[in-house]
Amino acid sequence: MLVIYEDDRPLAAIRSVVDAAGHDVLPKLSDACIRILQLEIAVYHGRIEPYAWTQHAVDVVASPAVV
Repeated sequence: MLVIYEDDRPLAAIRSVVDAAGHDVLPKLSDACIRILQLEIAVYHGRIEPYAWTQHAVDVVASPAVV
């Protein structure tokens, strides 16, 4: 997946999530999945410590099926 985002603060604004076939799957993602992407981007950019965000994350049993 290619995640395209704007580097807003405190969390990135996700603009699109493109799969291997070139389809934007962002509209199919749950709010929980989008939140996890935002938190992972914040960790990558050093805005929060790794694992510090886990208390705010939600449990996701599996990635949503993309049709």
